[in-house]
Amino acid sequence: MAWTDHDPTSTVEAAKPIQEMIPGSKLTVIENAGHWPQWEQVDAFNKVLIDFFVNQ
Repeated sequence: MAWTDHDPTSTVEAAKPIQEMIPGSKLTVIENAGHWPQWEQVDAFNKVLIDFFVNQ
């Protein structure tokens, strides 16, 4: 589960209960990004996705 640390619509703290409801999930926080990490932190966002798919 990917989240960001500067999203104006939700906090990292709000993500934790959601993550706990998904068995086996891992919470990954993309730093210095808001609501659009795929544009704000391209390399970090791509790494999260690639790591997820490689490790499945």
